[in-house]
Formats: sequence, structure tokens, C-alpha cells
Amino acid sequence: MVNDKKNTIRIAKMISLVLGVPWIFTVILTLLITADISTSQTILLIFIFVIFNIGIPLGSLFYLYKKGKISDLDVTKRDERFTPLAIAMVSFLISLILTQFVGDRLIFEFSSIIFIILLINLLITFLWKISLHMGINIASSILVNALVAWKLPVLFLSIPLVYWSRRTLHRHSPLQLIAGCVVSGGIALLGLRYFGYI
Repeated sequence: MVNDKKNTIRIAKMISLVLGVPWIFTVILTLLITADISTSQTILLIFIFVIFNIGIPLGSLFYLYKKGKISDLDVTKRDERFTPLAIAMVSFLISLILTQFVGDRLIFEFSSIIFIILLINLLITFLWKISLHMGINIASSILVNALVAWKLPVLFLSIPLVYWSRRTLHRHSPLQLIAGCVVSGGIALLGLRYFGYI
């Protein structure tokens, strides 16, 4: 019985890890493959995305954790959220500005949608614990499908897996998980509609 519970927790952690930050790489990779840009633009954009969308936000999180400024990497204490979230927002904004100069229309518009999703989620996180994992998965599933003419509906199977994982790990309430899905999914669809992709 104890081993079953440990295995369940281990599986939930693995799902949470795989269907977390790596999803961002999937969206970025799909975006770069489908965009009509040169090799030099692709290399510059990879550099921008890796540094500003992943490196600085994650690096600052680990740094703050190591220095004892935050209690855990999920930043569960609300009063500890300002610094890591402010760093992430500024970093994402710099990435968006640079993307406008380096990328094409497709990359800038999708980057704008991603930026708004992240900004809204981060602002909500100051006041309430919304599930970023659910947000990342629904938004990524929608955006990747929009880029490949809706040929990968199987990606939406990540949603119930992440829901189960985050509930099993006691990271979120059902309302926080559903809110993450609705907010990010809604913004992704509205953004695609605004830019004329749906």
C-alpha cells in the first residue's frame, strides 16, 4: 500500500515535470519551424527565447531559492511571489520587444499571445494561486494546433493528465486547476481570433 502511494506520487511528479516547462520548448520549436524566416533569424530567436523566456525566469527562481528568498520552487507563499514574478514579467517583455525586430509577423503575433497569457497568469498569481501548469498545457495545445492546422488534437490529452498530477501532489484545488485552464485557454483563443488565425 505504501509502495503504491509512493509510485503514484512519483508518476504524478514525472507528469508535472514533463508537462511543465518542456511544453514551452515545444511551442517555440513549432513556431520556429512553421515561420517563414532565415537561418540567422532562427538562431537569433532561439537565443532570445532561451535567454529571456526560459533562462532568466528559471535562473532567478533557482537563485532566489538558493539564497532563501523563496521557500520553495513553486513559490507557494504569496508574500514571496513579487520578486520572481516581476523578474519573469520584465524578461518576457524584453523577449517580446526583441521578437518584433528579429522575427516575422507570425512569430510576433504568437509571442504576443503567449506574453499576454503569461502576464495575466502572473498578475493573478499575485492575488490568488492559479494553476500555471494547466495554463501552459491548454495554451500550448491550442497554439501548437493552430500552427499545424489543428492536426494534433491528441495534445489535449495532456489536460486531464496534468489535472490528475497537480491534484495528486496537492498543489492546487479543483477551482485553481479549472481557472488555469479557462483563463489561458480563453486568452489563447481570443488572441488567435484577434490576429485572424481562427
